[in-house]
Amino acid sequence: MHNTSQPFLDHGMYFANTVQVVEPTARHLLGPDFPTPPAPVEYIRNRLVVIDKKSLGLSMIAAVVIAAILPGLPAASAFFAWLVTAVASVIGAVIAFFTGAEASVAVDSVSFLLDESSGALSTLGWVVASALLLALLFWLNQLMQKQTERSIVWDRCPLDVRTWLVLTAIPRALYVIAAAVVVWFAILAWNDPTPSTTWLVIAAVGLVIVAAFVVAEPRFSPAPVVVPARSTLDDAPTVVPAPAPMRLGVAMTSAEYRDELTTRRSQLAPEGPWATWWAKRFHGWRPPQAPPASELTSR
Repeated sequence: MHNTSQPFLDHGMYFANTVQVVEPTARHLLGPDFPTPPAPVEYIRNRLVVIDKKSLGLSMIAAVVIAAILPGLPAASAFFAWLVTAVASVIGAVIAFFTGAEASVAVDSVSFLLDESSGALSTLGWVVASALLLALLFWLNQLMQKQTERSIVWDRCPLDVRTWLVLTAIPRALYVIAAAVVVWFAILAWNDPTPSTTWLVIAAVGLVIVAAFVVAEPRFSPAPVVVPARSTLDDAPTVVPAPAPMRLGVAMTSAEYRDELTTRRSQLAPEGPWATWWAKRFHGWRPPQAPPASELTSR
């Protein structure tokens, strides 16, 4: 077993990787008589997990770029400085209401985060704002990734693959586009003299190309494959041929996958308004019809 270790690749912790590690191990221990899913279904689940993990890693890298640069941009720095002052003023007002202390004490206590001459964040304020922003972006990223992973692993009724790919690409695209925009504004703000329009256009085109590649890259990430065990008893090395790769487009149109999806959808029993809306919107689920009153009377 080889750990490729995210965020740059698709695998991180064995105990948390249900599709690629935990479930195959359990099936192996249950023996060959335990039913296994059809090959296209297994491939689709494996491939979606790879896409999901790589999307998580790329969004984390984009979050680092955003958090490192954004608080240092002039307009953003001024906004964060105003936000720090506003929050400190509110806290000072509450303290003054209950204790009678001066409300300005709270504002003075965060003065080390502010550069009074420019009305922006100080260097230390930039560092603190970056750390807090990074924590927020990481938390949101993990929260969204848990929902997409749950749709593959635990709901047991994943969306139609094309719909799933579009929906899960939205958070990744937002993170990557935001990172590209922040980098472009950094080029504009941190160069003296200001770059010419030509260079700004070239930078924008380059960032668009890079962002498009990053957003699309997880979609084409290959899924891990199982290769035959190599014999260690012979002196001659064993040459193991690579299995024929399966394609996502072919697997999506296979009868095995369509039958599996239809069966899963027929067994849906959503609980709660959110689960019910999701089942209706994306799985075509409809609540079972109540029997007619005459049938109830006869019963």
